[in-house]
Amino acid sequence: MVFRYPIGTMLLREVFQAALCDGTSNKTYAPFEGRQRSRPGARAGRLGASTQAVSILGHPPRPEGRCPRPGMILRGMILAASIFLSLQLWPLAQEKEESKEVKNPLGKDKAAIAAGREIYGSTCAACHGTTGQGGRGPRLADAVRGVRDMSDKKVFDVIKEGVKGTQMPPFSLPDTQIWQMVSFIRSLNATAIDEDIPGNVAAGEALFFGSGKCSECHMIHGHGGLIGPDLSNLGVERSAKKIEEALKDPSATIVPGFAWVSVVTRDGRSISGVAKNNSHHSIQILDLKGNFNFFLKRDLKEVVHYKKSLMPQPSLSDRELQDLLAFLSRQSMAPPPEPAKKIEHGKENTP
Repeated sequence: MVFRYPIGTMLLREVFQAALCDGTSNKTYAPFEGRQRSRPGARAGRLGASTQAVSILGHPPRPEGRCPRPGMILRGMILAASIFLSLQLWPLAQEKEESKEVKNPLGKDKAAIAAGREIYGSTCAACHGTTGQGGRGPRLADAVRGVRDMSDKKVFDVIKEGVKGTQMPPFSLPDTQIWQMVSFIRSLNATAIDEDIPGNVAAGEALFFGSGKCSECHMIHGHGGLIGPDLSNLGVERSAKKIEEALKDPSATIVPGFAWVSVVTRDGRSISGVAKNNSHHSIQILDLKGNFNFFLKRDLKEVVHYKKSLMPQPSLSDRELQDLLAFLSRQSMAPPPEPAKKIEHGKENTP
C-alpha cells in the first residue's frame, strides 16, 4: 500500500497495536519480546506473529503500556480511518478545483484569435481541417458535445501534452501561443449570443411577432406557435452564421422532429404538418392548426415525406434580415444578470 502522507503509516500502526491488546484495561504487553507477561503460553506465539506484522511497517511499536478499553479502540479506529481518507482525498479535490479555475488569459481578444488561426493553420489543420470541420482528427468547430464542453485548461493541456494512445502529439510551443490557439478554437465554437451582432433588436422583435409572421409557427418564451422549433434558446445553441443560413435557406438543415409530411386516409381526408413520431406501424402528425393527429399506417392510403422545410423562403430586405438576426442572436433561457447595486447612506439602490 502506498500512502500519500507518512501519517497514514502512523495511523495504521496504531490500529495494529490496538489489535495486540486482549481487550482489558489492566493488562500490559511487550511487543518486542514476542510474549505477554501476564498470560504466558499459547498466546505468545500469536502475539509474536502480530508483532512481526507491525514491524513490517518500518516503525517501532509504542513502548510497553496499558491497553485501551474496547470502546476506545473502536472510536480510535473510526477516527483514524476518517482522518486517513480525508488526507488521501483532499489533494485530489484541490487539483480538480485548480484545473477548473484556470481561464484563458487572452479570452476573446481579436488579435489573439487571429494569431491562433495562423498557428492552427500550420500545426493542426492537416488533421482537424482548415476550419475545424474534422478529418483524420475529430471535429473542432460547432462541436456541441466536444470542445464546447471542455474547460480552457483542458483544451490547453490537450494541445501541450497530446493524448496518449492516439495520433494527437504534444506540441512544445510557448504557453502564450497555446493560449492563442485556445482562443481561436473557442471562436470556432462561439454561439450567436457570444458575438456582437449589429442590427436593431427592437425592430427585429417587432418583425418576428408582427409583419414577418414568424411567431405563427415559432415560439419564444411562451409566445408563438408550435409547428416550428422553439427559438427561446437559439442564441446559445447556434452560431450567428448558422442562424443566418437558416433564414436565407430554411430547407438547408431541417431540425429533427420538424420534417414536413402529408397523408391521405382511406376515407379521403388529407392532413399536412410535421411528423413527430413515425414508425413502421403508426405516425403522429402536428398539423398546421397545432392539433395532434395519430394514424395507423394500415388506415392510410398515402404518406408523402418532403425534403423541403415547411418554412417558406422569407422575403426580407437586407436591413430587415440584419435586425431579425440581431434579435434572434440574443435569445437565451439563462436568467438575465442582476442589475448592479449602489450603496448610498447605508442603503442599497438599484441605478
